[in-house]
Amino acid sequence: MALRRDYTLNIIKQNGREWCLSRKVVFDRTDLRPHHQLLYDEHGSIVTNLHYDGYKEFNGVSFPTTIEIGRPYEEYSIKLEVTKLTINGPIMDDQFVLDIPSGAGLASRQYAAHI
Repeated sequence: MALRRDYTLNIIKQNGREWCLSRKVVFDRTDLRPHHQLLYDEHGSIVTNLHYDGYKEFNGVSFPTTIEIGRPYEEYSIKLEVTKLTINGPIMDDQFVLDIPSGAGLASRQYAAHI
């Protein structure tokens, strides 16, 4: 297994009088494409963990075809597989309609604040 060589960009922000890490983006140094990103809260805890993979060209734009999103506080993760991508195309109202499959119900879950 080859050792991966990366560049890491740390993004900090000012929170009152303190400075804190806000985001960390990890790029592959051979093609400068981001493959990992971490978002932090003001206490330094990871709130979002993202992984990008399988970059392909869509109308001249390089875009990851696999995006994995982890949200540790909410205890969920999702994996998105991009099969088609239209960049700056028209957006119609019916594109935002999501029909609930028969037999499926809606669940409500409340989350406690993490301090």
